[in-house]
Amino acid sequence: MTEKQGPSRILVVDDHAIVRRGLVSLLSGHADMTVVGEAADGESAIAMAGKLSPDVVIMDVRMPGMDGIEACRRISQVSSNSKVVFLTSFPDEEALVGAMLAGAKGYVLKNLADDSLLDVVRAVAQGRSVLDPSLGASVAEGMKRLASGTLGTRKNTAPATMEERSTARIKRPVRGASPFDDLTDLELTLLRLISEGRTNREIAERLHFAEKTIRNYVSTLLSKLNLHNRAEAAAYAVRHHLSDSIESPSPVSENHFKGH
Repeated sequence: MTEKQGPSRILVVDDHAIVRRGLVSLLSGHADMTVVGEAADGESAIAMAGKLSPDVVIMDVRMPGMDGIEACRRISQVSSNSKVVFLTSFPDEEALVGAMLAGAKGYVLKNLADDSLLDVVRAVAQGRSVLDPSLGASVAEGMKRLASGTLGTRKNTAPATMEERSTARIKRPVRGASPFDDLTDLELTLLRLISEGRTNREIAERLHFAEKTIRNYVSTLLSKLNLHNRAEAAAYAVRHHLSDSIESPSPVSENHFKGH
């Protein structure tokens, strides 16, 4: 991946002025970042994104009027190069799934340490996707609820149009044309465990691999599926009904997968 040239241009969006000021102060103290604008609501964020084309938009989920989820969708339409990272106090599954479906590149909580937030902004600016480490299980549960139709219907957190709703529904793979045909037994097992919200360490312990080995295999799996992070992998697994496609994984050893 080519390193971005020049400082990342950032738009800060939050309805609380004190939060905006704190973020601006934090980000402005680093040479590789520059804050190009501030907004207090979704409508203003869309207008400023269209005018300024920021590299990164740091935005809250809950704001008066238009919420961050809908603003994220519209920002992608007016400024296709802008990447949205949600910085929020709300870890609920509905908001998290809504953010993923809206195309957000990051979703982290406001209790994140300053240095960690800076790392998140840098990663998103470089095109990577970031999910707060504490939210893996919420992704898995949210996707299961989306698949079963029990995910909440709070305004602007579900797909906005009939076409998007159809795309978001879970469909069983057509016989002979499964999206999992090109995956090895190990990759199918990894994808299943990721969709359950398991961490690399938990997967390594369950499969009797070294954690570093699992990390490498997960990276290969994401690349093969053209996905950016574990959250997208979990969504992919549920979208294509992986849970009905393979048996539940059981503890195995690395030797079991030799030759795949």
